[in-house]
Amino acid sequence: MNKKKRFLWIALISLIVVLFIMASNVLAPLAARSNTLNPYYLLSWGAPGIFYEDIDEVGTSFKLEPWRILGMQLPAFASIDPGEWQEVTWKPPLKAENPGTSRQGKVGIYHTHSSEAFIPTSGGARSEDFSQTVVSLGQVIATKLTENNIPVIHEKKYHDPVYKKSYTESRKTAQEMLDTNPDISVIMDIHRDGVGKTEESGRKVTTAIVNNRAAGQIMFVISSAHPNWKNNHWVANELHNLMEDKYPGLSRGIIMRLDSTFHQDLHPGAILVEIGGHWNTLEEAVYGAELLADILVEYYGGAQ
Repeated sequence: MNKKKRFLWIALISLIVVLFIMASNVLAPLAARSNTLNPYYLLSWGAPGIFYEDIDEVGTSFKLEPWRILGMQLPAFASIDPGEWQEVTWKPPLKAENPGTSRQGKVGIYHTHSSEAFIPTSGGARSEDFSQTVVSLGQVIATKLTENNIPVIHEKKYHDPVYKKSYTESRKTAQEMLDTNPDISVIMDIHRDGVGKTEESGRKVTTAIVNNRAAGQIMFVISSAHPNWKNNHWVANELHNLMEDKYPGLSRGIIMRLDSTFHQDLHPGAILVEIGGHWNTLEEAVYGAELLADILVEYYGGAQ
């Protein structure tokens, strides 16, 4: 075979691979929505370093992940997840100066990933039945606050039918909530975590025992990707400290992220809260939400 033909064959094969990847990224999520067999699962058997099934995604993209290839040869690399290199978790200081964030006004609740569900209960990591998802956790919190005369705006809009556009859509919601309710003092984006490739590994990270009962742990995610982030951090810090006093071990602390504002640039009381993880049951996550609601009532000075 001469050089020209060899080049043409290589170009043709490369084009086919590129087209396959592009088509797969479009078709696999659609297939995953209507079928229990995800084609990426089979591909991951043959090339686990390239195709990797992520249980917390609807379908999976082609991923060339060198650390997974290394992990096949060097087991020490197998547990590395580069996502973990982008964040730092710590227990915040017990005392911090109040930058002026109010403890009066309304509480806003919305969900960027409205479809986040709990596998043991719903059978999958995502669901369009919001009684099975984090939306139900938001309702638990809203009900508790309302019972204690703390006004709440709970937006249940579905932001993630197209997962990659979820934050774009939820930003519109957060801005609209703030525009129509200027007296909101804390606005929370309620999620659940997606940590753990297995039930055992995930539950170790996201489960606390409170009053002899399993609860989805609470984690606060704060962005420092905008200049006024200390205001948001102060709110999360106060809630964490109240939680440590009343329900020790319930809080996983505060994670600082640099890659997105998570809409926290819109308001000094904007925080992202994760309740439990996808390996918790809905019942455990609801209990975590109830405990968080108790802390919010205390934060606002309401009756217990």
